[in-house]
Amino acid sequence: MMTDDMALVREYAGSNSEVAFATLVSRHVNLVYSVALQQVHDQHLAEEITQAVFIILARKAGKLSSKTILSGWLCRTVRYVSANALKIEWRRKRREQEAHMQSILNEPESEGAWKQIAPLLSVALAQLSEKDHDAIVLRFFEGKNMNEVGVALGVSKNTAKTRVSRAVDKLRRFFMKRGVVLSASVIAGAISANSVQAAPVGLATAVSAAKGTVVVASTANLITTTLKIMAWSKAKTAILAGVAVILTVGVVTGLVSISTTKPKGSSQQPADSASKQNTGTTADRRTPKGTMLVMANAMEAGDAKTYVESYVLATTEELKLKSTLEAMIVAMARFNDALSNKFGGEAAHSVFADMPFAFPTNRIDSLEQKIQGDSATVSLGEKAGRPIQFTKVNGEWRMQPDSFVHLSPAVLGDLYVRVIKALDETTPEISQDKFKTAMEAVDKMKERAR
Repeated sequence: MMTDDMALVREYAGSNSEVAFATLVSRHVNLVYSVALQQVHDQHLAEEITQAVFIILARKAGKLSSKTILSGWLCRTVRYVSANALKIEWRRKRREQEAHMQSILNEPESEGAWKQIAPLLSVALAQLSEKDHDAIVLRFFEGKNMNEVGVALGVSKNTAKTRVSRAVDKLRRFFMKRGVVLSASVIAGAISANSVQAAPVGLATAVSAAKGTVVVASTANLITTTLKIMAWSKAKTAILAGVAVILTVGVVTGLVSISTTKPKGSSQQPADSASKQNTGTTADRRTPKGTMLVMANAMEAGDAKTYVESYVLATTEELKLKSTLEAMIVAMARFNDALSNKFGGEAAHSVFADMPFAFPTNRIDSLEQKIQGDSATVSLGEKAGRPIQFTKVNGEWRMQPDSFVHLSPAVLGDLYVRVIKALDETTPEISQDKFKTAMEAVDKMKERAR
C-alpha cells in the first residue's frame, strides 16, 4: 500500500530519510512544476521555482500539521515562490486575453476554454479559502474521485462533492467578472485536462539532490524571501480569523440574533440576560470564559468600550491600539446588523459556521479552560489553532491583545485599520442589494481586508 504524504514528511523530518524525500519529490514534481509553469511561462524559471518549493518543504517538514493536504500546501507555496520570483527578476505584461479570443473560436471547447482561463487561474485560485483550494487541487489537479477527495479532507463523499461544486462555482463567478463566461462543467473539464504537465526529464533527481547542496544565489534569495512572505501571509490570515470570531460571537450571542432580527437603532441593548439563560457561565470577568461572554455581549450591544476593557492593554504601544480596536468593534457591529437585517439571523450565522475560531456562546461552558496562577488559556477546538491567552488583573481575567496571532501592537494596529476600511466599504453595499447572499458580502469584506 502506498505510504501517505504526511507519513513520508514525518519520516523525513524525524530521520532525514533521503528515500522518503525522494518519494515525495517524484510523487509531486509534475504538479509543482506545472503550477509554476502556469504562472511564470518560462521553463527554466519554473524549474528553479520547483527546486525552491521542495527545499522550503524540506526546511518546514517538521512544522507541518499531520492534517496538512500536502498537494494543496505545495500549490500555495508555488504561488508564493512564483510571485516573488516575478517580482525579483522581471516585470511581465499581463497576458493579452483579447488577442487570444479570436484565435480560439474554431478550437475544441475544452482547449479554447483553457486558453481563456489559464491567464486568470492562478489569481482565481488564490482567492479561494484553503479548504476550497485543496478540494480543487485534489479533484482536478490530482484527478482523485470524490470518495478519495472526501477521505483526504476528512469529510464524507457528499460533503466533498458539495465543496468541489462550490469552489468551481466561485471560480466561474471570478472568471465571469473578468469577461470570461463559461459554465462550471466546462471550467472543471478544462482544468482537469490541462492543469498538470510532465516535468522535464531529470528535474525530480535534480530537485532531490539540490536540497542538501549549496544552491545558486538567486535560488537562495528566492527561498529566503518566500519564507518571509509565507510567514506574513499566515499572520494576515490569523488576523482575519480573529475578525471572524468577533463577528461570530456578535452574530450568535446567546443564539438571540439567530431567532430574532434586532430593529434598527436597538444595538445598545445588552444581551446579558439572554446569554445567562443559555449558558451556565456568568457574564463577568471572574473567569476567563466569563470574560469571553462579556466580550460577546459587548459586541452584540455595539459596546466597544466594554469590549476593549476586556483586553490587557498595558504598554504604551498596546494602549495606542485602544481607539483603533474600539473603532473596529463599532464597524463590526454595523456590519453584523446589516447582514442580519438583510439576510436574517440564520443566514448571517451560517456564514461563520465554518470559520476558524467560530463558536456559539452557548457552548462556552464546554470549552477547555486551563488556569495557572495569573495566566490562563481557553481552547476553541482543533480548527481554531492556538488557545486564547488570558491574564488576571486586579481579580479580573482579561484577554491578551495578540491572542490570535503573535504580532507587534504596531502591526496589529495597521491590520485593524485595514479591516475597518473593508467593513465600512462593504456595510452600505449590503443594503444596496449588491450581494445576493451573506457569504458574498463577507467574502468581499475579506478580499478588501487582505
